[in-house]
Amino acid sequence: MYDRKQPATHQKRKKLSIFTVSLELQMSHHHLGDIERGQTNPQIKTLARLTDYYGIHMKELFE
Repeated sequence: MYDRKQPATHQKRKKLSIFTVSLELQMSHHHLGDIERGQTNPQIKTLARLTDYYGIHMKELFE
């Protein structure tokens, strides 16, 4: 089952805020917040950028 809070767990582990991640990935922090809350459907390209940044495999998002 997909756990929407998994990216947030990685943020807390690395002590990152959505704003910090958005600056480093050059993405809107509003869009990242919407993804985290499940209010928008991200593109595969966006998911790939996030998983690369957090150092996790994409399949972990869907387990």
